[in-house]
Amino acid sequence: MTKVVYVARVDPKIEYNSVIKKILEQIKGFEQNGVQVTLLTFGYNGFPNTLDSNHIDIAVGTNTGSTKFQKLLTTRHLHKQILDAVKCEAPDIIYLRDCQYRFNLHKELSKIAPLFVEIQTNVFSELKLTGSPRYCFELGLRRRYLRFSSGLVCITNEIANVERKYNNKPVFILGNGIDEGRINFAKKNEQDNYINLVFIGTPNQPWHGLDRLIKSYLIAPNRERFILHIVGNENDMGISDKNVRFYGYIEDREKLERIMSISDIGIGSLAIYKKRMNEAAPLKVRNYIASGLPVVIGHKDVDLDDNLPFVLRFPNNSSPLDFVLLEDFYYRTRDLRRSGEITAFAANLTWKRKMRLFLTFAEPLIRSNLRGII
Repeated sequence: MTKVVYVARVDPKIEYNSVIKKILEQIKGFEQNGVQVTLLTFGYNGFPNTLDSNHIDIAVGTNTGSTKFQKLLTTRHLHKQILDAVKCEAPDIIYLRDCQYRFNLHKELSKIAPLFVEIQTNVFSELKLTGSPRYCFELGLRRRYLRFSSGLVCITNEIANVERKYNNKPVFILGNGIDEGRINFAKKNEQDNYINLVFIGTPNQPWHGLDRLIKSYLIAPNRERFILHIVGNENDMGISDKNVRFYGYIEDREKLERIMSISDIGIGSLAIYKKRMNEAAPLKVRNYIASGLPVVIGHKDVDLDDNLPFVLRFPNNSSPLDFVLLEDFYYRTRDLRRSGEITAFAANLTWKRKMRLFLTFAEPLIRSNLRGII
C-alpha cells in the first residue's frame, strides 16, 4: 500500500476553513484509492480535531519570540519536529501544500521521500497584492527551493506557466475538486418569483469580486428581479437594499443547504485579475455544481468548458456585470437547475477521480527517484 504524508501549514481561523475542508477532502480522495495517509499540520494554534485519518499536529508558530534570533530558533525547532515526524512515517510520497520558502525544509524533506508541492496561486502576484513583506524576498529567491521537488502540482495551467519560468519540473494540473459525499442536489425551493443569486466569499480577499457583484447589481436596470444572498461576508459596504442579504460565516451545513435550495445561480470569483490571473478552479464553484446550480464566473476554469450550457463567463476585468444577460442566462438554465442534470456533471470533479490521476502522474517519478537512490 502506498503511504503518503501530507504536510500543510494552516492557521485554523474562520477564513481558512475552506483550506481545511479541502485538505480533508483530498485525504479522503487518496484513501478512496487505497492510499494510507498521515496528515502533518503546523501553524499558530493547531489544527481542528475533526480527523478520522492519522494526524500529527505541530502547533508551533514562526512568530514565537520577540527577537529575530528567537524566531530563528523557533523556526529551526519547528522544522526539526516536522522532519522527525515525517521520517518516522517512512512515506513513499511527501505531498506538501506550498508554504513558500522555509530555510532548507524542501531540501531535507526531499531526502526522505519524493516530494510533490501543491501550488494554489500565483505567489508573486498575491504577495504583491496583499502588501506582504515577503514579496521582495520571494522575488529574489525566484522559487529556487522548489528544485528539490520531484514534481509540482498546480491548480491551473496559468500557475504552472509561472512556475516553469523558475523550475524545470514535471507538472500535474489539479483543479480543485469535491468530495463524493457532498454531491447532493439541492431541490429548488420555489418560494418567490425572484432570481436568487448566491455568492460564497471570504473576508479580505478582494479577488473574489464581491464589490464588483454588488456595484453591478446597484446599477442594473432589472435589479428588482434579483435577490443576492451573500455568504461568508458581513455587510461592510453599508448596503441598505433589502434584496441584498448578508449571512456572514455559516458553519451550519443545513442552513447553507437551505440557501442553496432557494438559489437559482451560483456566483464564482469575479476579480482574479487583481492577482494578474486569468484562470482558476474555485472550490465554491464546484460546490455550486454539486448542488445543481448554474454558475457565473469571471475567469477561465481549468475544468469547465465555456460551451457547457450551465456556465456563464464574464470578462476578467472591472467592467460591470450585465444583469440583463444574467437574467437571460437564468431563463436558459431554469430547467437544468430543476432537473438535477448539473449535479450529475459533478462526478467529473470528485477528489477520488482527481487524486487517482495524480497518483498515475507520480508513479513513474517515484520509480525514477528510487533508481537514483540505488
